[in-house]
This record gives sequence, structure tokens and C-alpha cells, in this order.
Amino acid sequence: MPSPINSLGLGFRRSIKPDVVYRSGKQIFLEKPGNTHERAILRVSPTSLSPGQRAASPGRLAGDLSATRHSRGTSNATALTSRIAAQMCSVLYDLRRDSPEEAIGEQYIPVLLKALTVHSASWGETQEILENLLKPISQPRKLKENINRFLGYGPISPNRVYSCTDQRATLIGCSAITHDEGHLYSVPLPPSLSGQKLWRRLIITLAWFTPINPSHRAYRKAALWFDPPKDELLVDRQEADWQAVKRGTVQHEILEGEKAAPFVEDQALEILVNCRADAGDLSETIPYAIAVTLEVAEGIDISIYNEIQTRIRPPVSVRPRAI
Repeated sequence: MPSPINSLGLGFRRSIKPDVVYRSGKQIFLEKPGNTHERAILRVSPTSLSPGQRAASPGRLAGDLSATRHSRGTSNATALTSRIAAQMCSVLYDLRRDSPEEAIGEQYIPVLLKALTVHSASWGETQEILENLLKPISQPRKLKENINRFLGYGPISPNRVYSCTDQRATLIGCSAITHDEGHLYSVPLPPSLSGQKLWRRLIITLAWFTPINPSHRAYRKAALWFDPPKDELLVDRQEADWQAVKRGTVQHEILEGEKAAPFVEDQALEILVNCRADAGDLSETIPYAIAVTLEVAEGIDISIYNEIQTRIRPPVSVRPRAI
């Protein structure tokens, strides 16, 4: 659950903020004496004892290297998330070394880390808890937006992007784009999934870095977006509001479905990354990264990873496009 002492989103122009959340230790709250009503006043316990996250600390004696203490808070979550990004960076450099002919440009490593960090995020079990709490006080059309205020795109699960499994394949891409351009990405569909009535999930994350225009009310000069393909796999949007995901500098879409979706050999999902000027003229090229994951439930006898790997297309086609 999110910390009750944190401020709540949304971000600039009602964009999704926070982008993600991560564990920061359990916090004890103490009730003030005399509270007898539902709106009790609580105070934070300042203890350095359990519970919380245990880490090394200065010892009482000089040279003592065994001392530890418990702490909790957003600083902990920030440090742990930075560590996850560093581990992802090692994975990306391994990919550069293993595939020199398709090496990831050094200039795209930061934006790839941004995309991959968000790519593993999901509301998970916390969604049901917050829905039960917020439904009585939220308009139906505002429920998802209110959950976004607490969770953003949700807690991250880094193990999902460190590596693939037989039932889960993740593809990444990166490039630079400018105003009125469109970059088309083609993701091959695994033939064994055709016509199968089983659960499947498609996750697409687009992240970019934009220059700013402080004299314009929109502030961010570049807006990138894509429309997720739904018909090929008969999947529907889940979690975050479909309009809110396009207001920031990360678009994170989760789509799920269980209906049988027939498709032909060599059919592919097509994802068009678009760019438009959003705060005055845009002459700069905008670095971006995209991550796409297709998965079925673990234990299903369909090797998503191998079937996609053998059908990977040549590099992305780029074409100018009027918006």
C-alpha cells in the first residue's frame, strides 16, 4: 500500500504521477491518547527498530562494521529503484556486447532505463483494496484516476524485465523522432497462440525525453503516443485510464484477454509511434524507447519466446506522417 503521509498525484496537466511506486519499509503509527472516533489522529513512530528495511549504519564503537538499523520512507524506495535501474543497465550492456551488429546506441541507454523501469509496473492486488476504499467516494468515471493518484502505474516487479521465459517475451526498441514523423514497429505473433482460448497479456511501454518551452503553458515541447493494437489478440485495456496515459512522458498500456483469436502465419502486431509538437515549434529530434511484452500463463505449453525470436523482423521502418 502507498504511504499515507505522501502527497497524492496527479502531475502536470493531470498526467500520471507518481510514475511507479516501490517498497520502502513498514511504518508504525501511534495513536494519540484520547482518540475515540474513526478519524483518529496518528503520529509516526521514530524508532530505528523493526519493522522496516534493515541496512548498515554507523556503530557505537569506532571500527564497528556490524551495526545495522531499520528505516523506512521514500528515500529508501528511491535508493532501491536506482539500484534496479543500475542492474537493468548491466543487462543492456550485456545485450550490446552479445549483439554488436544490433548494438544499442549509448545515447539511448537512459531512456531505455526509463521505459523498462515502468514496463514491469502493475496495480496488482492493491487495485482491489483501493477500489473497495474509493468506490463509495468516487464517481465511476473518476475511479481509475483516483487510483492513479495513489499508485501511478503501480509497484514495479524488476524480475519481469531482467529476463524472459518460455511463456513471456519482451522486445525493446529505441530511436529518435521529430514532429510529424511516425515509426512503425512490427511484433510477430506466435502461431501456436492462434485460435487458443486462454489468458494472454500484452504490455507496451513508450518513454521519451522532451525539451521544454517555459514560456508556453503546455511546457513540454514533444508529445509521443501510440494506439495499442487490440483486435489481433482480442485484448482489452486494463488499469490506468486510457486518456491519462497520454498526458506525460511515459505511456504504459496493459491489455488482457481470454477469447480465442485466430490469425494467419506471419501476422504481426503493428505499433505506430507518433510525434507532434505540443508547446510551440519542435525542431529537435526526440530520443525514445519502447518495450513490448507478450505473455501467457506460466505452465502453458506454448513457447512464446522461441516462436517470436525466430520471426523477428528487420529494423523498424520510418516514414514521415501527417498528424
